[in-house]
Amino acid sequence: MELADKNYVVLMDLIKTAYALEYHRLLLLIKGGIIGNVVSVNATCTSMRQPTEIDINDESWASLLKWGPTAMLPFFDILGAKYDSKKIGDIKL
Repeated sequence: MELADKNYVVLMDLIKTAYALEYHRLLLLIKGGIIGNVVSVNATCTSMRQPTEIDINDESWASLLKWGPTAMLPFFDILGAKYDSKKIGDIKL
């Protein structure tokens, strides 16, 4: 980000899953009703990235700000944004 700012360019960040052929095929199967009526979605985000010493100290590398959009993508794509309730773990929001 600093390098982009220094060179007056825009650095784009994206969710690669949204453009993956496999992800789109899965959505077609779901929305086509082939696998039945989806009533619940679970998402897990992992990384092969090794945290640096700085990351370990502030723990921002594992934050919801970093993984939230990736984790929420299948929820919104499959179930939509009109929901009756929301829950993270055992906590009802």
